[in-house]
Amino acid sequence: MDNTQFCYCRKVGKITCSWTDSNPGRRSKVVIPGLLRSLSKHEAVIKREKKKTIYLWLALTLSWVMWISGLVLFCKFK
Repeated sequence: MDNTQFCYCRKVGKITCSWTDSNPGRRSKVVIPGLLRSLSKHEAVIKREKKKTIYLWLALTLSWVMWISGLVLFCKFK
């Protein structure tokens, strides 16, 4: 079956799909920008969580260094 569509003037209509935000009548006009905003929010959360992880590892490492140096000093003066 032929999917050719005709205009009201009986000429063959050319069907094209555009992925721009200004494409009227398309759901992509709403869906794609929403997905991009959602992606940006998730990327910001991931970046923030990675930064938290680094700070936690630094704090843990520092606490272990302080604990070990305290043990060394305690054993040295005993």
